[in-house]
Order: sequence, then C-alpha cells, then structure tokens
Amino acid sequence: APVRDGVAAVLCATSAAALGGEIRRIVNAAPLWWAPVVGDLVALDPAGIRFSWRLAEAAATRFRVASSRPERLARGLELIAEMAALAGDAVRARAQEALSHAPPEVQSAALAAAEEPDAQAIARAAEAVITSVDDDSG
Repeated sequence: APVRDGVAAVLCATSAAALGGEIRRIVNAAPLWWAPVVGDLVALDPAGIRFSWRLAEAAATRFRVASSRPERLARGLELIAEMAALAGDAVRARAQEALSHAPPEVQSAALAAAEEPDAQAIARAAEAVITSVDDDSG
C-alpha cells in the first residue's frame, strides 16, 4: 500500500509530532480508493477514505502531458500532497480525539515522540499513485 503509506507520511510530516502514531493507525486501517464523492474531492467514512474520480481524472491528464519521468514523478508527489491535504483535517481530528481518550502514559509517550518524515514512503507513493491513476482512469 505505497499510496496509503505516502499519504500517511505526508500527514505525519505536516502535523504535530504527537499525532503521528494515531495518524498512521487511522490511515493504515482505512482503505484508500478512487470512487464517486458527491460535492467534494474526499470522503472519510467507516469504510475508508474515498478520493473523487474527478481528482484521479485531473491527475491522469497531468501525468499524460508530463514530458519526462522526473516530471511525472513531480506530478505524483503533488498528487500525494493533495490527497494528504484533502484528508488531513478529518484524519487529524480523529487522531486528536483518539489521543485525548488514551491513558495518560500513552499521551505522554505521544508527546515525547519525535518521528522523522518518511521520505522514502513519500517517494514510493509518488510512483505508485501514477500507476493507480493510470490503471483506474484508462
């Protein structure tokens, strides 16, 4: 699940360090897929995280017009960052809620955690999302 790992890595890198563990748990427990989303580009529900076909179609167009592999990868990174931004508020809210109900020792450990951003997961996700979009939109 490189795309999911990359979205989680971007979310962790752009969130309070204390939320990192909960963010990873939430994203790893939630399937990510392209599907119809009414009135938005993302929906987070008990079944998982749905990203709108419109986002996939726009990304597929950008991938097709990219003139080189580095440019396609750059577009992939942009898409992973956009997916993280779209899901971010809802995922962070769930992470905050979960952490607020955790035992004090779990909260203390989360506050002491200092995770480095997972650049490799983000890079793998950039490659994987290109294939994901190409497969689903073609």
